[in-house]
Amino acid sequence: MKNEKINCPHCGGEVNINEIVYNQLSEQVKSDYSQKTVVEKKELESKIRKQLTDEKNNELASYKEELERKVEQVKELNKTKAELERTKREKEELRTTIESESEQKFTQTLATEKSRISKELDEKNQLKLSEREHIIEQLKDQLKEAQRKAEQGSMQIQGEVQEEAIEAYLKSVFPLDTIEEIKKGARGADCIQIVNSRSQQNCGRIYYESKRTKDFQNSWIDKFKADMREIGAQFGILVTEAFPKGHDRMFQIDGV
Repeated sequence: MKNEKINCPHCGGEVNINEIVYNQLSEQVKSDYSQKTVVEKKELESKIRKQLTDEKNNELASYKEELERKVEQVKELNKTKAELERTKREKEELRTTIESESEQKFTQTLATEKSRISKELDEKNQLKLSEREHIIEQLKDQLKEAQRKAEQGSMQIQGEVQEEAIEAYLKSVFPLDTIEEIKKGARGADCIQIVNSRSQQNCGRIYYESKRTKDFQNSWIDKFKADMREIGAQFGILVTEAFPKGHDRMFQIDGV
């Protein structure tokens, strides 16, 4: 720009037109720039505010989305926990039911087993009792038989002793007579006395039979007389410890 100057019509002072124009333009530019700056600042602020708002909204949306997701997760977690609790409760109920059924079954099985064992024991005890009763009966029979044999043996021994005593007595008192012993097991008398004298042999026969029992039997007499006849004895003497009622010493009854 050229350095053009003019004089002021009011004061006559010299005025630099370029400077004035420059200053005016500068002010205008400053004003325009200031306005533009204000506008741009406002636009920028608006843009920044919008951007911040968008970012905030996006952030809030993200937070909201995250929150909703967390809420859903919490819901799922609560649902899962509820499901777990329900499953746990059902499991506990099932366990209780199984334990109850198992206990009932065990109790029933135990009762059945006890009944079976008790029945087996009763049967075994009954069998053992029957066996013992059978053994006891056998022992009783054996004892009775042993007692019978013992008594029989004792009576037999006593009878033999009595027979020997009678024979010894007869031989000592009647030395001339023949005292014949009847063989053991033979039917009839215990011994026979054949009466002899110094001048004659076999004058007669005396039949002896000994009885060593507690009770006297009248039937002995008839049998004794029949044995006498069979053996050919003229006289018969029955030696016994037991006497009929009314007698307590030697006596004669029906020829004996």
